[in-house]
Amino acid sequence: MAITPGIMWGQPLSPPVWYGEELDPAGLMNLLARIGLRSIDIFARHVDAYGVRELREALDESGLACSCFYIQGDLLAEGGDRAEVDGDFARGIEAARAIGSPLVFTHGTQHTREGAEALSAYTDVLRERNEQVREACMTLVIENAGVLVRTPEHLLTILDALGGDGLCVCPDVGNFSIWGVDEADALRRLLPWTAHVHLKDLHPDYVGNEHGRGVPAVLGQGVTPIAGVIELLQAQAWQGAAVWEPGPHDEAGITEGIAELLRLVG
Repeated sequence: MAITPGIMWGQPLSPPVWYGEELDPAGLMNLLARIGLRSIDIFARHVDAYGVRELREALDESGLACSCFYIQGDLLAEGGDRAEVDGDFARGIEAARAIGSPLVFTHGTQHTREGAEALSAYTDVLRERNEQVREACMTLVIENAGVLVRTPEHLLTILDALGGDGLCVCPDVGNFSIWGVDEADALRRLLPWTAHVHLKDLHPDYVGNEHGRGVPAVLGQGVTPIAGVIELLQAQAWQGAAVWEPGPHDEAGITEGIAELLRLVG
């Protein structure tokens, strides 16, 4: 199976409760593994909540892989805020390496900035962060998100500057749906630099959201052509984790979305 099916450990599973039962990380990951998933994306806040050791043990016990580790922070922050972001990023890199993630994902800038000048400044600071991650023997990835990086052209502009230095992308196909961008065409153009894929299936109420925010529907029930995206990845023999980003779903919705992902991946 070239495509590894995974899930983002986002708000619907934080803290993890399953039909009234509170789960620790091992309980959650064992549950997801039994359903059929093979990977999970973990946020730095989970390290704050549980610690690296408990997360590492949960991954080992369940057999899931941490396919990507997320570090929040506005990379264009200044002054004291910049110092805080610097510290969080350094700690995040160490945590990602300790739990065995091959990828580090930065988020928090795209939704707070806009325009060509900000995109250029974002590219410059990404160069520094990319070097930090490379020195730790991992790969830095960014996604199309918010207003600042909303089109494949925005990502390709950044890749023109940093793709040769190992920076990769994590296309969020649902975020392309917000702006009416052809999701499959955008992914095809970005595929040479694609290390990870977010399978957000955009809820129809968020098409054209002026802030670039997108709330996911249950996979297969939104406006994003998820089946076509998976077909493209399979046709191109792409290898990596295709990760569903759940929205505010209950346990039944999460189960349905995972079942659809597994059906599509085959």
